[in-house]
Amino acid sequence: HAYLLLARIHGFGDPRNCEKAEIFFKKAINLDNRYAKAHYFYAYMLRSQLNRLEEAEEHYKQAMNLRPDDVMPFNDCAIMYARQGPFPFIFYVFFSLFLF
Repeated sequence: HAYLLLARIHGFGDPRNCEKAEIFFKKAINLDNRYAKAHYFYAYMLRSQLNRLEEAEEHYKQAMNLRPDDVMPFNDCAIMYARQGPFPFIFYVFFSLFLF
């Protein structure tokens, strides 16, 4: 949990340092690959700060699979798809309704 906290401080704090944040996110995930919040916040940084959408999608999906009761990864992934245009958003709706 300490690595996630350090990652969030570097990734979303002031001053922002996404390179350091990424190191800490990866350490948190490597330490516990089932840590849904680490996947979620890493995906959020990948999407919102670095525009690395394919990687963000992978981590959003991990978070959704690990914690299907947590709506935040679903919400943020939907926002990501909606900003890409109508087809990705339709795919997301299908994905979330029929594959979970």
